[in-house]
Amino acid sequence: MRNLQPNNAIIPILRLGPENEFIELLGTGFFAGSRPVVVTAKHVFLDNPLGEGENYGFANERSIEEQTLGIISHYLQCPDYDIAVFNATSWGQDRGRC
Repeated sequence: MRNLQPNNAIIPILRLGPENEFIELLGTGFFAGSRPVVVTAKHVFLDNPLGEGENYGFANERSIEEQTLGIISHYLQCPDYDIAVFNATSWGQDRGRC
């Protein structure tokens, strides 16, 4: 039996600057399913609109200062519930809606 390790499942969702540098922690998400899909609350994105040149991003290791940051290029949001999902291997700047 494997032990539950939240540090490997829960990731921070971030605001990144024009050089994709860390600016601000917006919320958290968690991995779901066998693909690297992350589930989070829709308000993490809707309550935090991006400024000029900014991106949404995620940290894929424990420490924001010591890891690779990924860019959230596309996210899907549920119209009826406070749920959004994104692919944790995506890169770019386009955001979407289901």
